[in-house]
Amino acid sequence: MIRNFEEITYTLTAEEKGLMQILVDAFLAKVDKGQVGKKHAVKNADIQRALKEKLGVKVPPARIRHLITAIRCSDLVENLCSTSNGYFIAENAEEFKSTIYSLQDRLISQESTLVALKKQYRRNFGPLLEEIDLDSLDLKPLDDEYDVQGTALF
Repeated sequence: MIRNFEEITYTLTAEEKGLMQILVDAFLAKVDKGQVGKKHAVKNADIQRALKEKLGVKVPPARIRHLITAIRCSDLVENLCSTSNGYFIAENAEEFKSTIYSLQDRLISQESTLVALKKQYRRNFGPLLEEIDLDSLDLKPLDDEYDVQGTALF
């Protein structure tokens, strides 16, 4: 869960774990059909629409992103990429590398913002009492079990 964003980053519910499995199955079905690469990207809005139309479930965009993050962190779908045009399975190393570099660029941007804000805080309010040493974090893949079988989604 991310501080100040608890309403959209809370732990996945049982229903969402089921939806996650449905997304996994849908992405793997695309692989089986040879629908890989940027040209087969599916937008967040299209995933939302499919879940609403086929399952009657309304899922906000931020929760779709959270589900995608959980899928990636759990290694449930290999080479799951994203661009502003949607999510897709990399067709080649260049597509996958582009997603990795994009994520890295976003992290660098966020870290620059964090450094600037901490500097401003110290200047205006004094030392921070709780500072997180990012290198000391024990980051592990999510290992929840997903017990709901999916259906063809997109």
